Amino acid sequence: MSLAAVSHSKRSTSEFKVALLTPGPISDAAWNAGAYEGSLRIRSSLGVQVSQVGTKTPAGFEEGVWDSASRSYRLMFGHGFEFQGAAARDSIIAGTLRVPSVEFVPDSVPVARR
Repeated sequence: MSLAAVSHSKRSTSEFKVALLTPGPISDAAWNAGAYEGSLRIRSSLGVQVSQVGTKTPAGFEEGVWDSASRSYRLMFGHGFEFQGAAARDSIIAGTLRVPSVEFVPDSVPVARR
């Protein structure tokens, strides 16, 4: 789903939710704060609901994903390499919780070099 599709109608934007999961507080004035500023831009430009969850442990990362999915967040950004394992379980999360379409985007996934 593209973000442009989200802004298609007022009804779809009021129901669409975006979650940002960070590996620490957004008060760091750097890595996490920058991601949070990005989520605020999504909110202001598309009029969607956004949420931020700061986590500190691997169990917390997974809990944040599960919690966001159970609260009908359809797009989740995992900000940091810590969320790579959670991304691998995206289809399980969506199926188990019977959430029709959850997109999980980890932003620090290593790229294979040729």
